[in-house]
Amino acid sequence: MKGLIIIKEERCRWLRELVPVYHPAMITLCNKPLLEYLLEFAILCGADKVRFVFDSPDDRIEDYFDTGSRWGIDISYSSTRENDQLEDILKKNSSFRGEDPLLILDGFFFIRFDKGGDYGALFLPGGGGAELCCEGGEIRFQGESGPPAIIKGGGLDLSIHPIMEIGDIFSHSMDILSRDAHRYILPGYNNEEGVYIGRNVTLPKSVKITRPILLGNNVQLGKNCEIGPGAVIGNNVIVDGGSRIENSIILDNTYIGGDLTIKEKIVHSNMAISVETGNAFKFVDQHLLSGISNATGCHPLKILLHWCMALFFYVVGVVPATVMQFLLKNGGNWQEEEKSILLADGTPFTVKICRIRRASLGARIASGLALDKVVLLPGVLSGKLDLVGNKPIVATSEGKIFFDDFAGYLPGVFSFSEAENIVEGNFQEEITERFFTANRSLVMDIKVIFKTLINRWQLQEKDYADT
Repeated sequence: MKGLIIIKEERCRWLRELVPVYHPAMITLCNKPLLEYLLEFAILCGADKVRFVFDSPDDRIEDYFDTGSRWGIDISYSSTRENDQLEDILKKNSSFRGEDPLLILDGFFFIRFDKGGDYGALFLPGGGGAELCCEGGEIRFQGESGPPAIIKGGGLDLSIHPIMEIGDIFSHSMDILSRDAHRYILPGYNNEEGVYIGRNVTLPKSVKITRPILLGNNVQLGKNCEIGPGAVIGNNVIVDGGSRIENSIILDNTYIGGDLTIKEKIVHSNMAISVETGNAFKFVDQHLLSGISNATGCHPLKILLHWCMALFFYVVGVVPATVMQFLLKNGGNWQEEEKSILLADGTPFTVKICRIRRASLGARIASGLALDKVVLLPGVLSGKLDLVGNKPIVATSEGKIFFDDFAGYLPGVFSFSEAENIVEGNFQEEITERFFTANRSLVMDIKVIFKTLINRWQLQEKDYADT
């Protein structure tokens, strides 16, 4: 048997408008794309070859499913025009079917089935029209003789449900999580009932878990978070300390700031969608809710570029920094102190911290050129520091507590909070640093360097005007 899965834009355009970064077929229910549920049903029915047909193709679908080897079948792809009817689609894919029986899933719907069921026994070679249909589409079976065959019940759990609004996605996800998880293959490690946890999850002991919950891969939860009941958290998600998530879905690549309460929402990037009304709320403060551009660590190319830039800055700046240190130190305008800071792995590392008091023209120039940063650059060249990273945490008992709650911490010579001109010690500094960790990229790193230098020169102009 072969399977033909057809999803046309007209049936799911509403969802693309709400969550534009996803193809609607790839919207996740309990962290698994809707299209994957349809594929698994086709396999249970006996299909060994499946073709996906879209009038609005998306390369990310093919990237995810590839040739189908992961499921032990052959997957191919085809496109159709928006105004094509089912008969037109079947004609265009007649060579794919050949003389084999064909299972057709046509529409935008969720199928309720059981992974342990033998659904191949439901399809008979003769009969009338399609028995399984809903407002969102229908399931058909064409036997060898060509006409559609009736799908018989056979005592197995089988029904289809339209997906017409965001509340349908929420209700199906919650039903799967709370009562039907045993019917499907869900991602994550299931070591106790109602708890599914993916790979590389940071879960402090102070986090309160109320089942049922499902956590994806690369999830970082801050201290004192409350997760559940009814929480589905996707892949590459960061939830800062003190936040509460209940009866909600957090889609992939989302950053949630500290001390937020999210209830009965579907959240993606900086959008929170009410499952009751379907209204979408856009968060303006990116430190509270935002997308994550890079939550999986530094790319090797990025590390190399950081190293090359640090080498350039050191070669260019080491002589001027040495000269300015000699000229300014006696007047107290160049101050140095050794501090022990925590590296990314939590080990202490002693560095020399320089501060420039802008009391003279020379001191203002040295500060504007960031010559006080030069002494830290060997730490970048040795691989212990990032050129652009988080403000280093001092290696004290209080600092260690803060470090344990700061997933993704990478100490750097230049920091985002400095670029944003946040007052040192201000509560906003911690929020800003966590936001940078969730969203850091090479482009953002370059912006941090230039913005830091611009801010420093603006301070020089202010000092000059004050004198």
